[in-house]
Amino acid sequence: MSYIGNQPVLNTSEFREEFAVTSTQSVFNTGGFTESSDSATLEVLRNGVLLGTADYTLGSDASTVTLANAAVNGDIIVIKGRRELTNGVQVTERRHEHTMGSGETTVTFPYPLTVSQTDVYLNGVKLGSSDFTINSSTRVVSFTTNPAVGDLVAIVSREPALTTNSSLPVVDAAGNNVLSESGSVVTLTADEANVGSNALVVNSSGNVGVGTSPSTKLDISDTSRLTVNVSNAYVLETSLNSAGSAFATHYENASDHIFQTAGTERMRIDSSGMVSVGAYSLGYTAVGVRLKPEGASHFAHNTAGSTNMLMSAPVSGYQISFYRQDTGAGMGSITNGSSSTVNYNTSSDYRLKENITEITDGINRVKQLSPSRFNFIDDPNNTVDGFIAHEVQGIVPEAITGEKDAVNEDGSIIPQGIDQSKLVPLLTAALQESIALIESQQSQIDALTARIESLEATP
Repeated sequence: MSYIGNQPVLNTSEFREEFAVTSTQSVFNTGGFTESSDSATLEVLRNGVLLGTADYTLGSDASTVTLANAAVNGDIIVIKGRRELTNGVQVTERRHEHTMGSGETTVTFPYPLTVSQTDVYLNGVKLGSSDFTINSSTRVVSFTTNPAVGDLVAIVSREPALTTNSSLPVVDAAGNNVLSESGSVVTLTADEANVGSNALVVNSSGNVGVGTSPSTKLDISDTSRLTVNVSNAYVLETSLNSAGSAFATHYENASDHIFQTAGTERMRIDSSGMVSVGAYSLGYTAVGVRLKPEGASHFAHNTAGSTNMLMSAPVSGYQISFYRQDTGAGMGSITNGSSSTVNYNTSSDYRLKENITEITDGINRVKQLSPSRFNFIDDPNNTVDGFIAHEVQGIVPEAITGEKDAVNEDGSIIPQGIDQSKLVPLLTAALQESIALIESQQSQIDALTARIESLEATP
């Protein structure tokens, strides 16, 4: 009578193996059985006589049966037991025995077989994988060492007993099917599917996780990298607006990597390595980096041409602004004026300063400076005027960065630098002192000249 409703799922199925003994033999390698406390689960018969449990042992591998008293030539050993069925999937075992004749080196199995699910026995001894090869297409078993005439070869193949459109008997704890197949489509009805240790997770919300339990539609966790390969133009596309149209895309076009938002190109890396941010259409083909923020300004960095950096902006305005990271206060800027000029600005508002005093020792400090002429080691043919940083450091310390004789761990130098514009206030103070001195001396000269002229005019 057929079952009404779901067919009961078997956890085990009975199997039988028979060995024709040709020489003294104690150990018999089977395809594996399930051992339990029920003595009827495993039976061993010798020449049709059921042996007691003291007459044999089943190894810890649940496949090796060892007789207490060895079998001899002519004995027939039959071993019966149960085998577990993985996840309730029923299997069909097919067994074929063949006695080798003269000149025979192979045995053909009369049924389909799968290499990983096939065991081969020679005279009751299970062969290792290196002792034979299987051609699954022709179902031919070939031996590494040819058997002798009269040897008994047994081939056991286990195949899933499933047909097209049949229900896959994978069940949950309540016995309900959670995996089914219909029309080559496999349907999973479980609340969550987990492959390996979060290798792939699909939960009841439709979230997919790779390497993690997902909290979003796609959640990927990996310490290496994510690779996306497609044959069409778009490599990555996201849709974030209510209309469902593409909001952000990344694709490759003629070896250029292009990034868009709202359908408008925002960034491109072309095949030559040039990076353009909103500025690809500006046509600076020789530059390596081009930026075009809001408005008409853009930045271009040329690695090969005559210009190392190109910056343009409206008629007048800020090119670069500098701010403190901790307070956000402005520190300075580079601006362009309306008369083809560039201004290099540092903050100087009186509202930012306190303890303001005049410089009264300008001449004395300037006299301590040692302007000199020199060339840099890497430019021996170019002699210039300038200062030595550490010589200025004690006189105008704010003009110098770094420390004298500082080196890196590898012994290379950490050079000091100088901002010569920081010398301007001192030079101005010294000049004012000099002007005042000159004016005082000029007044004395004028008075002396007037007195001489008066004496000369007296008879």
